[in-house]
Amino acid sequence: MPFILWIDDEPIRASLIKDINATVIFAHGYDQIKYYLEVSNIKAEWDLIILDHDMPLLNGLDVIKDFYHILGNSPIILCSANAEARLRQQLVLSEYDIENVIDCSVCAENFAETVEEFLF
Repeated sequence: MPFILWIDDEPIRASLIKDINATVIFAHGYDQIKYYLEVSNIKAEWDLIILDHDMPLLNGLDVIKDFYHILGNSPIILCSANAEARLRQQLVLSEYDIENVIDCSVCAENFAETVEEFLF
């Protein structure tokens, strides 16, 4: 069964993938993110990381910058509905040469389908 780490400040969004056959760990806040990426023995390499760009205090780009060295080859869906934020994402992502990060501003109906494409 695939393991998904979902980093977001809105836990209700996890319901978007409730029908996917995967174990979803939901994290928010720097301490939880650090725990699941650096300390936890739950998963050495995640099958998918879903990352919200628009979080207070620590946004998605900050997570990529701070944890780039341990993200491994885990594919990342970086969620943002903000056009200006998407432009900044592209600049930072090109700086880190991360090819497996996509901008995902899909509607709720298509979100589960997008996640399944990464997993299966």
